[in-house]
Order: sequence, then C-alpha cells, then structure tokens
Amino acid sequence: MIDDNPLKHLLSLELSTGKKTFLLEKKFYSVGRSSSNSIIINHRVTSRHHSLIIKATYHRKKENKADTAFWILDGDWQGQKSRNGLFINTEKIDLHKLVPGDIIIFGGIEIRAKYDIVDIRSKELFSVLDKKHITEIPLSTEVNDINHFDQISSNNDYQELKYLGEENNYCNNTIAELIEGIILIDSHHLQIVDCNLSLIKLLGYDTKEEILDLNLEQLFPLDIEILKDDIYLLNNQYSDVSRDSVIKTKENKILSVELKVRFTEKLGQKIICLSVLDLTQQRKLEELLRYQIYHNPVTNLPNYKLFKEHFFSLLANYSALDDGFISLILVKINEWQEIGYNYNYEVSELILKTIGKRFKQLISSKDIVYHWRDDQFAFLLAQNTSDYSEKIKYQILQVAEESFSVNEEQIKVSLSIGEASYPEDGSYDEILLQKADRTLTENYYEYVKEKC
Repeated sequence: MIDDNPLKHLLSLELSTGKKTFLLEKKFYSVGRSSSNSIIINHRVTSRHHSLIIKATYHRKKENKADTAFWILDGDWQGQKSRNGLFINTEKIDLHKLVPGDIIIFGGIEIRAKYDIVDIRSKELFSVLDKKHITEIPLSTEVNDINHFDQISSNNDYQELKYLGEENNYCNNTIAELIEGIILIDSHHLQIVDCNLSLIKLLGYDTKEEILDLNLEQLFPLDIEILKDDIYLLNNQYSDVSRDSVIKTKENKILSVELKVRFTEKLGQKIICLSVLDLTQQRKLEELLRYQIYHNPVTNLPNYKLFKEHFFSLLANYSALDDGFISLILVKINEWQEIGYNYNYEVSELILKTIGKRFKQLISSKDIVYHWRDDQFAFLLAQNTSDYSEKIKYQILQVAEESFSVNEEQIKVSLSIGEASYPEDGSYDEILLQKADRTLTENYYEYVKEKC
C-alpha cells in the first residue's frame, strides 16, 4: 500500500562526528550497540540494547485514514533496562510518547537525538520543544557518571477480521481462530471478561479461568501505559489501534506479539477486544536476516556495512577523550586473483575462513576485525596506544607466514597493509578511510613491482 501521508516522522541522531537522520516507518526500532539493532550506536555510554521505539497506528472512525504516534521504551522487550538510562528533555524516563521537538539522550549527552515530524509539502518541522530545555543539557558526560553494568528488571497490520458476527459465538468463529489470541475487556473497569482457546494455548495456561483472574498489568507489564492510552483514544476518535507489543506467559516468558485494539459488542454491551498475533518466529527470522545483512556469509565476520556503522560511532565516542587513539588497518590478500584462476571456490572459501579465524585470534574484545571485500579485511583497534597497533600489524603479516593446507597441497599467500590513525591522520571517517586505502594501494603496487 502506498503511503500518501505528507507527514513523515524523523529521528535525527547527533554525534560529534556528524548527524544521521532516520525516517521512522517500521513498526518498531531497536537502538543500541549490538549489531542486531535497527539503529546501531557503538558508544561507551550506550547499552547493547538501549531502547525501543514503537509505532502505534490509529485508524479514524469515519474516515479511511490513519494517524501515527511513536513511543520510546528504556531497555528491551525482555524488561532489561539500559545501563545509563534514557532521558527525554533532561528527564529520565522508562516509557514516553514522543512529541515533535523531544530531545532524546541515550545514556550520555554525547549521544542525543531529536524527534520531529515534517510536512513534505511545506518542508515544515513540527518542533514544539521549549528552547530552554536545550540550554539545560550539559556538554559532555563525566566518565565517573557512566555505569558499565547492565541492570535487569521485573519487533503487517492484521487483515481485517469479521469474526464477531454473532454475539453468542464471538470467540468460536472460525476466522477468529486464524489469529493467535483474543482478549475481551470490560470497557469501564478494564477487567478481562473473556478470551479464546488460542490465547490460552499461546500463554501456556490450562483453563480460561486462570486468565480471567489476571489483570492487564500482569499480561502487558512493559507497555501497560501505552495500552491505556490506546483505549483512551478509542473512546474518542479512532476505530482501532495496531502496534507491536509483548505479552507475558504463565511461565513468565516474554512473547513478541502484534496487538490490535478495538471496540466490539457482547450481549449488547460495548467491550474492548484485543487481538494478539504471535511474532516470535517472525522476530527470529528478522534477527537472522539482519545478521546476514551485516556479516560476510563465508567468514561470518562483520562486513563493510557494519564497519561503516561502527566506525562512525566509534569516532564519536573517542572524539570526547583527550587521549583517544583509534587505528584503522586494511589488509589485502595479494595473490587473490591467482587463487581464483587456479583453484575452485571451495579452496578460496577455505582460505578466507582460515584467514578470518587467524585474524580473530589476534585481537582483544575491544577490537573488531571485518571481512570487507572478497580479498580485503579491516581492523578497528581502540586500545589508546600506537605500540599496540604496531604489534597487531606485525602479527597480521605473520599470519601469512604459515601456509594453507588444501587437499594435501600447501598454498602460500602474502598480505599488503594500509593504515590510518585517529587523531593523527584525521578526525572524520571518510578522511581516515581514504588515507588507509591510499597506503594499502601503494603497498600493493610495491608487491606487484617486486613480483614483476
């Protein structure tokens, strides 16, 4: 379906190395250091899974139109909070409905973002944040204020269903059974009054009565405030609300679900109907696809796309430190073309896998090695010392000293290296990349000359 709504939702992420603007269109976005996130922020003050941005879609009662809002949640769907907190306009929050102009701080002031709405017809931003809030934000985060330990605390709209055709069989209609669960709620007291068999099975309960004894907070512990807001809006101008959510099972497990909230009738009384669709397998597939997007399929090392994300945010991290030092090392397999001509792809893949494995053994947990292209690898070293960089370069060259045994044949390769260092060679990712690539090319040409 073509989105002809002229109002677009934006998240502008500001780092010391520049700004990135994301167009918010998906049903939810995960934010944090982990490469599995939708928005990756590789910074010392951010957690692996720092926050979630959740889209809620509100369909109007008498118009074929929909409105959109975004909520932001501290931590992940499992209830694990971020280490250093989530702040909106300097106030620490657990859950917040975003308003145009909101300033979001992901753990430390170095990582801030602004939420806004733009009318693409007039190019007008809907910012409403009072400027005095911005002046209250400090310029940097003190190192002593950073908490380095995670805290634990207690991600298609549905097709329209016509399952409530008759009052007396609203939970038994065959179309209703196509979705995972139905919860019916008294609209006055917000108590659960009924559910279907699919919901009982989904949550692992034995009887309907067990669920009827629960309250909404027990089923929706993380986003109950969003649900209450959904119901409030339904009472006014909207026919239904749809968004991603999570629901708790009998065994206290958290399931990712798609939730649709609407009004219906039972025995002549107006009640709230929650339709719940299990997204667990879909989430696993999405995580697998995201992993494949960011990793090389042969070596399983992070690829160029993830390198760019990491490099950008890593520079932002270290630019705030006086003693920050980052080394970018590019490595090229000199004999790659000959290997391709003389051997099949299985041999080529075996050599790549072996090199990747050897490279990973050289670095510490603070460093990352990437499989950039077929014949190129990249290292990001963040150990705050040039001596460490020299040591790793020596060890990289030593990797090629050991031949590769393939089908009882010993294959020898050599490597060319290019390097650039922050801040000595520049402060921006593109400048450092150009320097490293230039020195790599020069060293490779030296290899070609010697071979000729």
